[in-house]
Amino acid sequence: MLDAKLISARWYLGELSGKEMTEIACQALELGHGGKNLRRLAGLTNPARRDITEIADGALREFGVVVPITKHDAALWMARWVAKEIVEGRIQPYAGACRIWLSYSGEASELKHWVDLATDFEVAAETSGIENAEQQIVQAARSLRNDADAAGECPNTPAEMQLSRRRTSLLRSILRWLVIAIALLWSLAALLLVAARWIDPPTTAVHIQRRLQSWIHGTPYHERYKFIPLTQISPDLQHAVVAAEDSRFYQHHGFDWHEIQIAAQDDLDGDRTRGASTITQQLVKNLFFGTGRSFLRKGAEVTLVPVAEFVLGKRRILEIYLNVVEWGSGIYGADSACRYYDETSARNIDRQQAARLAAILPAPLKRRPARMNNYSAIILKRMAQMGW
Repeated sequence: MLDAKLISARWYLGELSGKEMTEIACQALELGHGGKNLRRLAGLTNPARRDITEIADGALREFGVVVPITKHDAALWMARWVAKEIVEGRIQPYAGACRIWLSYSGEASELKHWVDLATDFEVAAETSGIENAEQQIVQAARSLRNDADAAGECPNTPAEMQLSRRRTSLLRSILRWLVIAIALLWSLAALLLVAARWIDPPTTAVHIQRRLQSWIHGTPYHERYKFIPLTQISPDLQHAVVAAEDSRFYQHHGFDWHEIQIAAQDDLDGDRTRGASTITQQLVKNLFFGTGRSFLRKGAEVTLVPVAEFVLGKRRILEIYLNVVEWGSGIYGADSACRYYDETSARNIDRQQAARLAAILPAPLKRRPARMNNYSAIILKRMAQMGW
């Protein structure tokens, strides 16, 4: 037997899909109910709920139900059904109370919270004629308010439900805009790399970082930065930097997996003595991220390195790196370093001087070329092994 009032309430409260309504219509016809809308509804296949509202309302009228029903009527009919389900053990009292309460959520200002709700449960139990149902349901309704916060099953009041939805919506909006902002920043960095194929960078993140640090600490700062073509930089200095910083520079495509594996093993052994960053990685870090370290920065760097390799090529990467890399306090680029430390141009620096300059790159603010006897000897040996 079909409960017309319960079907109407569930349809009104959005608990029934269009397909479920067509199945109910088929059952109604089998039970001897008739009507144009019922027959039309039974003949539909997988209809969308929004497309059958008028037909479904007509079918409910043919059931003898006044449509549209009120929110209160729908909730009361639902309460009657929930009362039966609770007594028969198919729904726990707490879950049933939640279900009825949620059916009221659209009329928060009209509901006097849990007193009225308990009363409705009481009426539902009486009209259902179910023995001992009243005490169970009313107790569940009245305890729901105290338990809701701890259980997290539903908020205390419809107003709090609305506030919860607003908070969720706000969080989603913030996350969406955060993703959009990150995508835009990444796109801007990628476009700047494309532009760097033809335009020499006027400054870098490291340059800006050092200037800000000097301003914050109130220390004097004088920047030496002059961009020169790669043809004006001694091949000895080019080779010394590659030998010192990235000996497989011309073999890899931005990441030296061999060095990464060695560095990872050193980390596991607790004996890490060198990094695994390539010249391309260091260039991206210098241009966009400064000297800070974080997983977020490393992740962004990893995505931009292939872009740099693709759009710039090895020669341009080396040219930009040699011109923007930090060689001391306020000293950026090969020409500035050669003139500051050796009082000569980058074109005229000799092999020994080049090795000493390359030796200070891992810690340019702490090291001085004149003190790099041992490391410069290692770099010269590497250069010889590489045929330079």
